This record gives sequence, C-alpha cells and structure tokens, in this order.
Amino acid sequence: MSWKKLITCCSRTTSNKSSLKNGGLLVEKLILVSNGDYNPFFIFTEQELKQATKDYDQDLVCLVDDNYKLFRVLENRGAVLIKKTNEHEELVE
Repeated sequence: MSWKKLITCCSRTTSNKSSLKNGGLLVEKLILVSNGDYNPFFIFTEQELKQATKDYDQDLVCLVDDNYKLFRVLENRGAVLIKKTNEHEELVE
C-alpha cells in the first residue's frame, strides 16, 4: 500500500465522520428527498454579516472557542447563528 493511498483513505474516513457528526449528510438527504424545496442554507455577503452582527458586536457572542466565535442574531426568518473564525494572530497566543 502506498503512502499517498493511505492518506487519501484516512482523510476520506475522517471527512465522512466529521460530516456525519455535524449533520451534513442528514441535511444533504433532506434536500434530496424534498426535490430541493427544503434547503436550510443561505449565503450572505460580508456586508450583510457585518450588519446583522452589528460589526461583530461582542454582546452578541454566545459561544467562544479557540478557533471561532459564534454570534446569535435575530433575523426576519428567526434566530441565526453566525460562526466567525478567529484571525491567525489570535490562534497563536
């Protein structure tokens, strides 16, 4: 077995486990079953994200992790969670 094949095999397994853990595969199946009528994902521009989070106001942070902050904002559609990864300088401390 070559080294490259081992890494590819392991990375796929890790990726599938991660997707399963995060519900990604379930969401994909929901979209397929509903013929694309149900899609819980929205794409926002950087400006829309800054506006919704009031320029990433720290009062809206509901979870802080070593790698990201989670902001909870209220939108017309209801509560929205926005995950913002930390800058590289913040990760190195």
